[in-house]
Amino acid sequence: MKILCFCPLRYILSAMLLVGCVGTYAQSKNPSDIKVNGVVISQELIDLAVKSATPQGQQPTPALENEVKQRLINIELLAQDAVKQGIDKTPENQIRIRELRQNLLAELLLVDYLSKNPITEDQIRAEYERQLKSLGTGNLEQYKLGVIALPSQSEAASVIAQIKSGEPFAKIAKQKSIDPSRDQGGQTGWVLPAQINPSIALVMTNLPKGGMSSTPIQTPNGWYILKVEEKRPFKVPAFEETKNQIRANLAQQKQAELIEALREKAKITQ
Repeated sequence: MKILCFCPLRYILSAMLLVGCVGTYAQSKNPSDIKVNGVVISQELIDLAVKSATPQGQQPTPALENEVKQRLINIELLAQDAVKQGIDKTPENQIRIRELRQNLLAELLLVDYLSKNPITEDQIRAEYERQLKSLGTGNLEQYKLGVIALPSQSEAASVIAQIKSGEPFAKIAKQKSIDPSRDQGGQTGWVLPAQINPSIALVMTNLPKGGMSSTPIQTPNGWYILKVEEKRPFKVPAFEETKNQIRANLAQQKQAELIEALREKAKITQ
């Protein structure tokens, strides 16, 4: 959920929900604090907002600092008027505020967890080597695929007959496929054999460019029809080229592990 158009301050603005508003009614102890109708926007809050809005690796400029201050003032004015009108008290908006608070707390926990369990360079290197090993040896090729997935073998066989009779592959994919790629006409982008279901990979590597599977391919997610749109040689990226992506993937894995651990200990009724 977005708060107006203040995207660079999203994190800061959400944090303000934890205390109920942007500023606080308090005695200003810092001459650089800002007061808006008696409400103090502290220099500490301004500094935190500036830090959040400054691109990583750069120093904040006076222009950015002023822009942040003016945004905080504008938000305080809007927040005060919202409270004055009772907008924060409606049942629907109470739910929205609670949702924002919950999302922020969850995000703060994940950030804290990763700070206490950082991804090391050794872990990134080990994952890179594991991925290299999974690719196998020899000349590697990437494939640009079109796929259509159906719930049953008979439905997939019927679709193959339709395509062979002249129906466009992409049109049928949009109409009938249960694969997430349906909105793109079945286009999945470039993949390596090691990245996809082995049954699909086996057929894929034996099809020529432009070729389509003649029979449905069974997978745990349905019966697939496969078309090889393009092929190209694949050059394995160097460690430095891919380590940031690997770091992000490992961070997602750590977050998923934390969530799973919490779910295992929780009592959940649905």
